[in-house]
Amino acid sequence: MKILYLCGLLLLCLGPCSLMALPDSLTTRLEQIEDEEQRYEWYRTQSRSLIDRQPELALEVGLAWIEAAASAGPSQKGLAYNNLGILYSLSDQSQYALGAFQTSIGWFESAGDTAHKADALRNMGVALGDMGWLDTALNTLQQSIGMLDSNRNALYYALSAQEIGKILYEDKSFDLALQHLMVAYRIMVRETRPIDQAGLLLDRALCQMEQGDLRFSESVEQGLQLSKAMGDSATVAKLYYVRAKHALNIGDLRLLETALEAALNAAALLPDDAFKAVALSTRAEGLRRKGKLKDAQVDAETALGLLIQKTQLEKDPWAFHQLYETLFRIHEQKGEDSRALYYAVRSKEAAERLLELHRDLKGRFFEQTLKQVRKSRNEALQRLEKNYAQERLTRKSKEAVGYQMAGALLLLLVGTMAFQLVRYRQKQAQLLQSQLALQENQRNLTQLNEEKDRIVQIIGHDLRGPLTSSIRLLTYLPSDRDIWTEENEEVVQLLRQGLLENLNLLENLLSWAKDLQKGSILTVFRQPILPIVERVAGLYDPLVKSRSMQLNRHIDPDWEALVDRNVIETVLRNLVANAVKYCPEGSSVIVSGSRSGVGLTLVVEDNGPGLPTSVLESLESRESGPGFHFRDGRMPGLGLTLCKELIEAINGRFTVQSTAGFGCRFELLLPG
Repeated sequence: MKILYLCGLLLLCLGPCSLMALPDSLTTRLEQIEDEEQRYEWYRTQSRSLIDRQPELALEVGLAWIEAAASAGPSQKGLAYNNLGILYSLSDQSQYALGAFQTSIGWFESAGDTAHKADALRNMGVALGDMGWLDTALNTLQQSIGMLDSNRNALYYALSAQEIGKILYEDKSFDLALQHLMVAYRIMVRETRPIDQAGLLLDRALCQMEQGDLRFSESVEQGLQLSKAMGDSATVAKLYYVRAKHALNIGDLRLLETALEAALNAAALLPDDAFKAVALSTRAEGLRRKGKLKDAQVDAETALGLLIQKTQLEKDPWAFHQLYETLFRIHEQKGEDSRALYYAVRSKEAAERLLELHRDLKGRFFEQTLKQVRKSRNEALQRLEKNYAQERLTRKSKEAVGYQMAGALLLLLVGTMAFQLVRYRQKQAQLLQSQLALQENQRNLTQLNEEKDRIVQIIGHDLRGPLTSSIRLLTYLPSDRDIWTEENEEVVQLLRQGLLENLNLLENLLSWAKDLQKGSILTVFRQPILPIVERVAGLYDPLVKSRSMQLNRHIDPDWEALVDRNVIETVLRNLVANAVKYCPEGSSVIVSGSRSGVGLTLVVEDNGPGLPTSVLESLESRESGPGFHFRDGRMPGLGLTLCKELIEAINGRFTVQSTAGFGCRFELLLPG
């Protein structure tokens, strides 16, 4: 025992016990407390409240208490080291906790403070139990309770008795465990501590269940009433789990599902995933017994994942043993021998580790469990070896048949290859002839394309010249109102408009023909959009003014897009020309834009007669083109189809929104 204490002291000295400055917020609050005893109480409560949320800061507060108590009396120093040991235990650093508890015991001895010395011994016993040294833990706790009087030191006496009961329960000494738990429970009832009463009722119910005492249900109900009233979700969840465990033992699977559902609902409020893993493992075992192997496997694997995240086999071998045992049985029932064998081996490892941890106790239960595990694993291994021998025999017979089939297939393959070789040579000769014919056709098509291109160029040159000359001649006509009547002026405007429309149509035809040529190159680069819009608008400003219309532009000078200048000019020219042509006099045409994450959107909208549904449908199906026209001879489908194809050629998107009689809205989504 003394050697163990010395080891704990050495670990404390070597451990992370350097004093660190507290954060400014805590220092400010501490400086506001003038009374020294109140300051020490602040250290204790603050460090305990921080342990779950900020364990490192909690330890800093505990170490700061030790530094502050350096000039205080021995009892206060003992309280500071006892608090530090509790913090180390709660943060899973039991090896450092032992040294802190031993130091606190020394200070309490020098102060003659028997009650606090017994409390430090109890805390040390709990830490030893967490480390798996159950025999040493039991001796330490018995030493603690021997120093106390059940009346004058009621609380410390009850807590020590409860811890002794828990260790005796671990050793399956249920009668002795129940005696100590009943003593602790009566003291807690006398001291009116309902939360501690609920915890003791939980431990008592576990012992009674193992003994087959039906009064365990009464303990569970009393514990549930107390823990629910106090809002203790952890105890509520564990009490429901006890009820579920009992249902599993007696085979009442319906009661098992109800109890586990309540346990999991209560556990959802807890930060600890280890309990959820235990509850899911129990439900998996119940589902396995009902034959629902798929659902059982899902619960078991989920529980295993939670348990692996929370702890290691070294710390909780019993939980791992139960879980691996369940997974072994599931895969065994499913006939998956390899997986069953894997979990059988893992279960055996966990059981042996469990026996090793509890070898300092009697170990009767664990020895028996290990024997059962070894027996079941040996049976599984024998069955797997038998299956393997049968598989080898079956595989050899299959191999003999396979060799025969392979020989037949080889002969068939050689004959097939010879036949295919003859056919291959015939096809090669035919392919050579086809290639010669294809080359001849390609030369003819190339010649025809060149002739077609020359014809298009000639037609464009011969038609564009007269139209342009006619438009220029109209600009030279006198504008004196005394010479021209209103009717003459209207005729001239109509003539100019007709020539512009014919020129625009010719430009569309030539652009379309150029776009259909293979190998046409687009010059796409980032450039401002406003100059392009202004250039197109300038072409139609005179016509817009003559018709008392407005051509409004709302384009930000800083907007740029990845476009081909000629493509955008052609598309805008078509859309603006159509809008000016078909809108009534006095109306307005708007060219605007907007920025988005995918690029720049140009919008051309008017309040003209709009487009019929047939035109929109033909535009979507790409059936419009030369030859498509309205009854009055107009051909808007040609220009719109050209616009759509040109915008898509620069990786943009062209959309139309129109309702007959309510105008049109054209959107050009340009890559930005």
